[in-house]
Amino acid sequence: MRMLFAKIVFHFIQCRETMELFSLKLDKPLNWRQRLAIRMHCLCCPGCSKYGEQLPWLRTAARKLEENFNYENLASFTPEEKAKLKEVLAKQEPES
Repeated sequence: MRMLFAKIVFHFIQCRETMELFSLKLDKPLNWRQRLAIRMHCLCCPGCSKYGEQLPWLRTAARKLEENFNYENLASFTPEEKAKLKEVLAKQEPES
């Protein structure tokens, strides 16, 4: 009977779904089923539990980096540095 109730109330989610819900949670409040699904999954998945703890910190760090980034330094590359950067980027481009 309990298992039937659990299946009706929520379905057990996988890590990928849990990560998507954690990301969604940063932008808007989750409904009770989504919150419950995250909690149930994290009880048996320490990796997702840690991910959920770290994601808000990572978002805050990325925003602070963006606010403090000095775009003027990009213009101060020497011609040699620019050539090296182009070379590295050319190696990383996917082939069509």
